[in-house]
This record gives sequence, structure tokens and C-alpha cells, in this order.
Amino acid sequence: MLRCGRYTGHSFEHVAAEDTNYCEWVLRASFEGKKLPRDLRAFSRYLSNTHGGVLSVGKYKGEFYDEALRIDPGYCDWASSLEDPGPGLKSFAKYVRQQKHTAESSTTETTKSTEKTGTTRTTGTTSPSPKRRRNEPAAQTCSVCYTKPVECAFVPCGHVSCCLRCARLVDGADGRCPICRLEIAMTQRIFFSS
Repeated sequence: MLRCGRYTGHSFEHVAAEDTNYCEWVLRASFEGKKLPRDLRAFSRYLSNTHGGVLSVGKYKGEFYDEALRIDPGYCDWASSLEDPGPGLKSFAKYVRQQKHTAESSTTETTKSTEKTGTTRTTGTTSPSPKRRRNEPAAQTCSVCYTKPVECAFVPCGHVSCCLRCARLVDGADGRCPICRLEIAMTQRIFFSS
């Protein structure tokens, strides 16, 4: 809850939902080392931890980093691939690279855990994976269209259940995993070894 400034009495979530320009100002002031009241410093930490930041340039100017990543992973890939991004994209590119690294690490750990134990970790619990024959179609078929092979993992939940086309449709429609209904931060393309 903010106890000072323009949004006195409002929750951090409310302010973030209502005024990204104000959020951008708070983050910029904090980054530049300006002396801010304790509440605004806490709000800046909340924004950084929850949304990463606010884009100040480009196609998604005024959007939170996490929202731009959800809306347009291709744009984010482009931004993170820049060798020398300008000041407006530098922290965004770093955020995207960190999110990708976290997602890849999470997917790798889940895969290693599944290969070793035959169980999948989900929110701190393990449950036995169903016994399926290696070539059984249900284990490799998209859970949305039931025709194409699975090609994507949803981050952060790690569910591998959709082809690329359906994963994009699901992410664009309601942004929630069709298996566990957890909000999708990004979609990661996966490749199986033969």
C-alpha cells in the first residue's frame, strides 16, 4: 500500500494496473539513484520483481516487460539478440535473456527429474507419471488440436502439451496453460532427440 504521493492509499497492484507512466517514472527515479520515500522504493522493488520494468521506447512503449514478453515473444527474441542495444532497450534485453535462461533451466531440471525418477515436479510435489508405451499417440499429440506432435513447453509450469500453432493460439487467447491453468509467461519451443 502506498502511503505517499499521487496514489496514497492504493495497493501496488492497483497502481501498476492503472498507470504505467507513473510506474516508469518510479523505476527510472530509483535506477538513477534519486532519493525516494521508503514506500516508493518498495514499490520500485515490487515493479522490478513482478514486471521487470516498463519499456520506454519501441513498439511496446509503455508496456511492462513481462507483458511484452507474453504478447510478442518474437519481438523479445529480437531485442535480446541485439549486440549493443540502446539505453531504452538495454535493461529489457537483459530481462528477456534472464527469463529465457530461467525458463531453460526450469525445463532442463524438470526433464532431468522426470528422466531419473519417472515423476514430474509441480509446485513442490511429485506424482508418478502415467505408464505409456513409447510410441503411444496420446503421449506425443497436441492436447488442443489432437493432430500435430507436441513442440512447446509453457513457462513457468513446464507443461509440454501443444504444437507450436496451438501454443500460440492458447497464449494469445487467454494466456493460461490448458493443463494446469497457470498463467503463461512465455512459450518455449522444444526439440526431442530421436
